[in-house]
Amino acid sequence: MAAQQGAPLVSVITDYGEHASTCGYCGTRKSGGTKGSVSHGMMAERLSVEAYQQLLDRGWRRSGRWVYYPLHDCSCCQLLTIRLDVTQFQPNKDQRRVQRRWQAYLDGAPLRTQQHAEQPADAQQQQQQHEWAATSRSDDVAGGSPKRLHEELELEPEPQGPSPGQQPAAATGTLLQSNGLEGGGKRHRHAADGAEEGEARGASPAAQLSKHLQQALGSAAMAVDSPRERPESLQQQQQQQQQQQQQASTTQLSAAAAAAGAAGSTPAAVLAAQLGAALQLAVAAGELPAAAYPPAKMQQPSARQRKLLAPGVTLTSTFPLAVAAVAAKAAAAAGSGSSPAPSADAVAALLVQHLPPEVAVAAEVAKGHLNFSLAAAGPCEAADAAAAVAAGAACGKQQHAQQQPQAQQQHGQQHVQQVQAQHAQHAQQQQAHAQQQQQGIPRGVPRHFELRTLPSSDPSLVQAEFRLFKKYQVVHHGDKPGEVTQSSFRNFLIDSPLVHEGRDQHPQGGCPSTGFGSFHQQYWLDGVLVAVGVVDVLPRCLSSKYLFWDPDLGPLSLGKLTSLAEIEWVRREQAQRCPSLRYYYLGFYIHNCHRMRYKGDFAPSDLLCPKSKCWVPLARVQGALEQPGMVAISELPGALEGLGAEHLVDPASGQPTCPPRLPTADELSEQQLQLHLPGPHGGRQPRVFTLGQLRGAGMLRAGPAADQFATTLGKWWSRAGRAAAAATAYAID
Repeated sequence: MAAQQGAPLVSVITDYGEHASTCGYCGTRKSGGTKGSVSHGMMAERLSVEAYQQLLDRGWRRSGRWVYYPLHDCSCCQLLTIRLDVTQFQPNKDQRRVQRRWQAYLDGAPLRTQQHAEQPADAQQQQQQHEWAATSRSDDVAGGSPKRLHEELELEPEPQGPSPGQQPAAATGTLLQSNGLEGGGKRHRHAADGAEEGEARGASPAAQLSKHLQQALGSAAMAVDSPRERPESLQQQQQQQQQQQQQASTTQLSAAAAAAGAAGSTPAAVLAAQLGAALQLAVAAGELPAAAYPPAKMQQPSARQRKLLAPGVTLTSTFPLAVAAVAAKAAAAAGSGSSPAPSADAVAALLVQHLPPEVAVAAEVAKGHLNFSLAAAGPCEAADAAAAVAAGAACGKQQHAQQQPQAQQQHGQQHVQQVQAQHAQHAQQQQAHAQQQQQGIPRGVPRHFELRTLPSSDPSLVQAEFRLFKKYQVVHHGDKPGEVTQSSFRNFLIDSPLVHEGRDQHPQGGCPSTGFGSFHQQYWLDGVLVAVGVVDVLPRCLSSKYLFWDPDLGPLSLGKLTSLAEIEWVRREQAQRCPSLRYYYLGFYIHNCHRMRYKGDFAPSDLLCPKSKCWVPLARVQGALEQPGMVAISELPGALEGLGAEHLVDPASGQPTCPPRLPTADELSEQQLQLHLPGPHGGRQPRVFTLGQLRGAGMLRAGPAADQFATTLGKWWSRAGRAAAAATAYAID
């Protein structure tokens, strides 16, 4: 970074030392021999951008004014700082798809809601949405800080700041002579740590499944179609046994459809009825033993389940697991001569084979579960469909009771004709859809997009952003509305210790267009705020701190989109205004947390070695991160081969250039300390001295307490690094 004009800014921090908390990823809490999340924390009164850049490159990270350093050797999950060299980045296929989807939406394309896999699914989250709607216009209320986030594109653990009664790690009131210098120095933190969002994409057959369910809801006859039956085979094979099986299956399917109608005829009820019918077809075909199977059930995945499921899954069922268990008992009771019971995955595959094509194409088998991607239907359509299925099911039941064997045979022929007509109609729709894609569909009125970058000190931020932030926390992360307050929003995302540096403080070519400091990048669409990225612009990087966005726009994958936009911003500024601005920091990479591995998709990325504090390409060491505990990735074979100064590696020796170490006696003596002294007009004013000056003036009491203070200061110095420590005053009162 270019030298500043005038005297360099001195950063000021209050050290609170080491503390343990429950891990935000695996849920482990440190107790006895169990590892939890352990970190070294400090409260920053102010930080120069150069000092914070140095701290980032040592593994520190801020949340509001709270700055913390994970202790890898005594923590369960390994939080490794990850960065991307924007000059080498090329978006992958999925990232390019996100960009095309966004551009199409700007051009006027409708929102593809069937891809929205992030909206709340269970009753609790629906209640939270209701609470959000009722309280979103209310003013700030008393409450705590936002909860830890359990996601996306989302995700560092919540750093536990100083408790109300906790003293700083270097409370030196007992070290100073009784000349009015003793003080408290207590500060409080009200912040939770930031996160990036992982976005989910819907499966392509979702629209087909949704359309089929609407057709099924509107006609009980359509709900009883046998999925994999070939009409020509049914016409050619008219044997009595097959006719009886077909008649029995049709009766069971009609009963299932009628049950769905009585239950409210929701898509979940229709799918459950079709699963039950598919089971009966499998039993009739001899693929499963005859037994008393439980009824099929469908449910919407919970928020936790959605993070484990494939993108786009909106309905799931454990029915194959229950069927496999009953089939196993039936096979065991039948004796050794019977066929072995199929596995849950095999049962799921059998059920899919007997589902209608429109349903089967949207089904996915995963560990004994059946997952479906379903595009949501409107409430009016659902109500009309519910009425239709109830009437159709009742009518079908009455007609079946009146049918004679001859009429049943005629009904089977009509059923074949219905299947043929359905397949022909489906083929025509697919052909028309392909033609529309080739010719281009009229998109409508283009949307107006605007990106605004504002410093975190801008007074308009709370009024403009808090409503969106609260909606995001309540709907997307399940926070209670009363917990998301304007004060917690300010402490978490607006308060920043970074001191802004404008372009006038740097020579030409030494500063980006925004200057250095903390900023909010606001994404406005047709005059409505839809997303906010909170970032720190530093001399050598843009550090992404947090993102919140409108949950209604989940299908646009705004987490990935904003990351790509931030990368492009760094690339543009680096090429046009600030050559030193080269890297994009994505926070922490946690290999054993699947929600965090997406960061590795932004390649080529580097990880900061927790032991030697040099940068190592992720691609070289990713396999070694499978083992638990701290991994000294720089010591792995070939990890540092060919690396140089940009990775903090000496190219001549191939060794890290600045591994952690304790300060020498001279370095410790030169460390700046801040304390408050009586001012000329009363009150107390901050003054900065070196440790050597305090010792020389006899202001520190010699003895065990002074030795302990030197040890505490030396530990902080070794973790902050020589460069950051030299630019920082360590508050001691």
